[in-house]
Amino acid sequence: MALFGFSIPRLSIQSLAQFFLVATIFTLPWRIRSLVYASSAYEVGFFNEYAAYFVYLSEIFLLLAIFFTGLLFVTQRTVSSLQLQTLKKYLWPVLVLLALSVVALPFANDSFLALLFFWRTLALVALMLLLGVGLLSRSALIKVTVITLFFQAILGVGQYFAGGSLGFALFGESIANETTFNVAKVLLPDGTVALRALGTLAHANILGGLLALGLLFAAALPRKNILAYFTIIILEVGLFFTFSRAAYLAFFLGLLILLILEFRRRLISAFLATALFAVLVSVFGSPFFVRFGEVSNAPTRLTQLELATQMIYENPLGVGRGSYVAALSKIQPDLQPYQLQPVHNFFALKAAEEGIVVALAWLVFFGTFIYWTWHEKKFTALAVLMATFVLAQFDHYLADSFAGEALLFVAFGFTLAELTQPSLEFAKRTLKPAIQK
Repeated sequence: MALFGFSIPRLSIQSLAQFFLVATIFTLPWRIRSLVYASSAYEVGFFNEYAAYFVYLSEIFLLLAIFFTGLLFVTQRTVSSLQLQTLKKYLWPVLVLLALSVVALPFANDSFLALLFFWRTLALVALMLLLGVGLLSRSALIKVTVITLFFQAILGVGQYFAGGSLGFALFGESIANETTFNVAKVLLPDGTVALRALGTLAHANILGGLLALGLLFAAALPRKNILAYFTIIILEVGLFFTFSRAAYLAFFLGLLILLILEFRRRLISAFLATALFAVLVSVFGSPFFVRFGEVSNAPTRLTQLELATQMIYENPLGVGRGSYVAALSKIQPDLQPYQLQPVHNFFALKAAEEGIVVALAWLVFFGTFIYWTWHEKKFTALAVLMATFVLAQFDHYLADSFAGEALLFVAFGFTLAELTQPSLEFAKRTLKPAIQK
């Protein structure tokens, strides 16, 4: 096909599906969104984002990727019976989880809001499966993820040193500085505060989690050049300036797993990563150490767990997705609006919102995939899952933030690809059919 003398490649259905899948991953950290349903978002004295439903640009790209993949399957039958048989082996935890989530819907305080969040979960499960069947190779997934996080890391570091946002509100950057109320900051020894790196995410902890897993994804690449190493360094620097303790723990746990299980292959990279972090601590150590000793005005993590336990005891079938903060305001009416936060534990939040059985299903979901990666000796995927499990213990964004929930299913999609695909391929084969006839 030619236009004005220039040759234009024909767009196949598969290339469109791949394009929109790449766009989904690349725009995942961007908070370009539109409010669809406000529910009880204003009932607790401020706009409660956790009780509202937004549609994100990345979600729209994902729906287009799903549409074109479905069209590809219907018109060309591009998934072989062997691939389906291989994939089916790993599907039962997903199906059990979805079935139990459906059962929990009628018990939600706001059934329509819970249904919207379930719809998102369905779309993200489809994302996991698209990555699992190889619509996008693991190398492509890793490179797209690392590239988009590279820009997030640069933006985050710039925010820390500039003391505020850098004018990227179009991409979802919060308009904030050191004096902005209820924005993630770190206390300095002299009593002043500095803005923690958050990129275009809602909170620095979310950026920290993304960067921690992105760094572990990069460990799966078989060969790295100077540009790749430079990019990885920037990601680790960005991770440091998020001052996210859970993200630090997740990254270094994953690194330790790789070092123990693949000692010869990982020794040098583990040493360099640790040395870089030590240099950052030595140069910017003051906010780092203050961060580990600071006390928040919000309820402590232990108090949050106690309140969540009370809610679970009173509502064993859950209060519904997006209804935790509204329910918490009734249990603790004396809390200030900014103190009303979801419990900082993924499984406790799942139990409170969707019921004890769904929370147990999530534990089984994690446990089975961790076992499979161990059994199949897919150690990079094991490190990614263990790091994700650590993040789930100390924060709630994997359950109630679009970027966090998408990150969770991308991690499982990467794991599924590791389990079902024998070798990494990129470069010349990326745009060729990754799903063979």
